[in-house]
Amino acid sequence: MNNNLTITERLLLKIEKAENELDLRLNGDYLRESPNPKKAYDERTKLFNKIRDLKFQLAKKSIICRLSGDEKYYFADQCLKFETYIKENGYKNFKRDEISSVWFDTHQIEISSLGTHITIQNFKTKQEMLGFVMGFNDGVKATSK
Repeated sequence: MNNNLTITERLLLKIEKAENELDLRLNGDYLRESPNPKKAYDERTKLFNKIRDLKFQLAKKSIICRLSGDEKYYFADQCLKFETYIKENGYKNFKRDEISSVWFDTHQIEISSLGTHITIQNFKTKQEMLGFVMGFNDGVKATSK
């Protein structure tokens, strides 16, 4: 692996490799033709979990608050979708090329723009912040249909 890659680029490559391996196992008759279907199923489950954990690591890079429990993967994915949308489309009066990163903290969401951190939304609780992110993503999804 190239040592000049960033941590994010390395995570993306690992995710892509695991997804490609999973595609090979999902397509065709891999399970039916396997001499040990239980083992083949367990291997697929491990790949699903590996992809989920790698995506969580990628999303967690911009999440400062603690995520725990079964829903941590869902919330991390929601934050990653929000971040991706903001970076690709901008936010309010910030153009996309002015936004270098998005940070999620318990009581605020910040963007890094032109070398400064700017709070774009404040919250009373982490649940309120996550609710805002999910609502924003739902709104984007609804308007893009």
